[in-house]
Amino acid sequence: MSGDYLESTQHKYWTFTKNELINIRKLDAPYARIRLFLGEQLNLLGLKLNCRQRVVSTAQVFLSRTFLKIRLEDMNLYLVTATCLYMASRAEEQQLHARIVVREAAKLWPRMMPTETSYLAECEFYLLEELRTCLVIYHAYNPLIRISKEYDLTPDEFQAAWEAINDASLCDIPLLFSPKVIAFAAMFMVLILRPELDGGRTPLAIKNRLDILSVSIGRRSTLDLTQLAYCIQEFLSLYSLMESINRRSVANEIEQLL
Repeated sequence: MSGDYLESTQHKYWTFTKNELINIRKLDAPYARIRLFLGEQLNLLGLKLNCRQRVVSTAQVFLSRTFLKIRLEDMNLYLVTATCLYMASRAEEQQLHARIVVREAAKLWPRMMPTETSYLAECEFYLLEELRTCLVIYHAYNPLIRISKEYDLTPDEFQAAWEAINDASLCDIPLLFSPKVIAFAAMFMVLILRPELDGGRTPLAIKNRLDILSVSIGRRSTLDLTQLAYCIQEFLSLYSLMESINRRSVANEIEQLL
């Protein structure tokens, strides 16, 4: 799969450096908190529609890519969010009916979401053009499954790392790093920041395990340790933002943009 990823449109056209993203968004100062808020709203909509996690994560990537192409004030952001989920359901073969997506989105955002399905269809057509029909997304879930066996993650650790990968889609991480780097970063986040999940192991055993893990990863010629460190930093920044964000204030910001 790694070979497939290196040949993918995701790697060739939709992976950026931090500076590239900053330059693209130089006029969108509130982007990070608006992106996080809309990502959380997308998660809620996906839950209401019983979407698989992969559908929701793909929709999150579509949303991040879309915001590289449009200014935040140029479109109804709630309509864009719902449309990304609708498109992801088709890309991931869990087809949702447009009418049901619009109905549930209108319940969730009654003042902001248009109730006519024609708006969703028009938005989909526009987004397909902006995304250059690059709809195949490589996520970090499969790499995590592989390394969890190699590094003997407990079930709780594996679940926590899986949830960290879910969180990663709420920010720029999928635009900056390969799925393999994201999977390793999620595992490190869990082992370092949540050692209580390492059930039954003493603190010394946990330290020894991390030392062995670091040496083992350091020997991997295909894993860029600098990228891994940057990815972990992005995770830390995301969780800091999650704790500090005023969601009601962000909702008001978005309303003023519309």
